[in-house]
Amino acid sequence: MEGERFPLCSPYAKKGSGMSRAELLDAFVEGRIGRREFIQGLVGTGVALAAAAAHAAALKPAAAQTQGTIYGGTPGAAARARAQCKRDAVAVLKQEINTCQLTFRGKQRATCIQGAKLRYEVAQQKCNLI
Repeated sequence: MEGERFPLCSPYAKKGSGMSRAELLDAFVEGRIGRREFIQGLVGTGVALAAAAAHAAALKPAAAQTQGTIYGGTPGAAARARAQCKRDAVAVLKQEINTCQLTFRGKQRATCIQGAKLRYEVAQQKCNLI
């Protein structure tokens, strides 16, 4: 399901036709596709509409936040911040998966874990922008 692509006959197969979730994330972050295409593409790959909209909203401030000098001019500050960001993302993913396993069963658990993994992918994209 990770590299799953939505079919060309899908109503969402416009700009993002044949793009995987990771490719959609990259294209949205880089500005090659708009918010609408990003959300439609994610929904086309099986992500819930609410989750897709939340990810689009979460990515928007990240791009604006990285403009300018955030971490000062000290050598390695951005690299340290990026590494800390990635460690935090892994910790949050582990906590969310644990919560999903304790709270849900069956299809709800799978959906919860899928959402956690997508939020992790978004967090990794944010970290790469630092």
